[in-house]
Amino acid sequence: MGSIMGNITVITKNQNDGPVEKFDRNLLGKRIKEERVRAGMTREEMASCAGVSVAYIGFIERGGRSVTLEKLVPIAKCLGVTLDSLLREDPLTSGPAGNIGSR
Repeated sequence: MGSIMGNITVITKNQNDGPVEKFDRNLLGKRIKEERVRAGMTREEMASCAGVSVAYIGFIERGGRSVTLEKLVPIAKCLGVTLDSLLREDPLTSGPAGNIGSR
């Protein structure tokens, strides 16, 4: 059903026809930052917990770098959230999350 982009494939429905692959690393970065702030963690604390550099966390949060599942799993664990909560479409809308603060 398509290729994997950035080691993560998110399937969304196109208004016209069938499914379309879409990966928005900016949105993923915003969600990670939102969860980090909600958890009261600094970038340094999250980086230490997840076993990555502070610079890597900054790149991810700004959408400047794709994140592999090998890195995303420990990040989600540190934040106390599921991968699904970081990658899924917003349940309050029919499309990809536009306003991630409205969950």
